[in-house]
Amino acid sequence: MTLSIAALTAGLLGIIVVTIFATVPEYTSSITFYAVILFILGVAHAGVRIDRKTHIVDLASGDQKAEYVALSNTIIGIGLILLGALSSIFISYGLEIGVFALSTLSLLGAGVSLKLRHVQMRVRELDNPYT
Repeated sequence: MTLSIAALTAGLLGIIVVTIFATVPEYTSSITFYAVILFILGVAHAGVRIDRKTHIVDLASGDQKAEYVALSNTIIGIGLILLGALSSIFISYGLEIGVFALSTLSLLGAGVSLKLRHVQMRVRELDNPYT
């Protein structure tokens, strides 16, 4: 649930920023505006990272935890490289388009994360299949 909330926060924050750019551009000249945005985005980013790692560690059993975390980090690294290339293409059409595209991906990620099965419930079912 934390993953979904954090991704939703980041996605909605991007859409709010694009809306402010379009409707009230004088707010964007304030350093306070960017400080607040970066703080909220930092909290959301930390929530996504922590919950992703927690989910992976809860999913793995025994000796597999290190391998799962390593594989997860590798996949995330490759994804970030590809997403960096894609976002540079979006941003070449304008900052607002880049922020909107990344926000849309964050909202899609929040939707996908809602479909993840709660791992701790799965572990309880495996420990006691008769409950």
